[in-house]
Amino acid sequence: MEGVTKEVQELLSTLPKERGWRTTQCLYNYGGLWNQAKQIQAIISLQSHFKACDSDVIWLKALMFAMANPIMHVETQKFFDIPHPRLFGTHTHYPLLPESIKSSKCKIIYLCRNSLDNFNLTELTIEEAFDMYCKGVFYIWAFWDHILGYWKAGLESPDKFLFLRYEDMKAGALPYVKRLAEFMGCPFSDVEDRDGIIEEITKLVDTSQSSYHFRKGEVGGWGSHITLAMADRLTNIMETKLSGTGLSFKSDS
Repeated sequence: MEGVTKEVQELLSTLPKERGWRTTQCLYNYGGLWNQAKQIQAIISLQSHFKACDSDVIWLKALMFAMANPIMHVETQKFFDIPHPRLFGTHTHYPLLPESIKSSKCKIIYLCRNSLDNFNLTELTIEEAFDMYCKGVFYIWAFWDHILGYWKAGLESPDKFLFLRYEDMKAGALPYVKRLAEFMGCPFSDVEDRDGIIEEITKLVDTSQSSYHFRKGEVGGWGSHITLAMADRLTNIMETKLSGTGLSFKSDS
């Protein structure tokens, strides 16, 4: 198996296995979540080698993928030699993060989106993919488990976590840009505020230029992809999963 060590291949042979979202890939249940083989390899590499520093900022995006290719040893070293304070991204589920990230004073920023708009199309039929998504068999994570892992950790350590909803930022990014700057320890000065610097930065939050992550970036865009019956099913699942947690999402159809 290309890009996966013999040790991890042996581990994969012991894990529950399901058909993947792409016809050439399988998903394996590791740590309670479904991942592709290379993602599990990356998670294990991350756990073994990454050491967090107190000044680090972890943005939930793609840290583990930067370590997934074993032939990029030199680049991996440069990755660790980034000047401080370091900014990293990851998709990794909270329980699977290296212990140094959890125990250090590094900051973690989590940006999430309503599950209705998070669901996307694959090589499967939309009915097949949606059914797997609702069952939690989704590459990288079971959506609600991933969110709740960070949400609950943030409730326990509010100084370490900043939890953001895409829908809130879409409605008005300015207060969240200010909040993000304060959380990272680099608040805007009164002069920068008066000079319109913050407004200029919020213009960078333009989802129309980032279709890979946000498609059209519209809240409620799910109406163009799934039926009302599908939406009701997923909404009921999310309400059950999030019940009693204090976490909720807005949605427009």
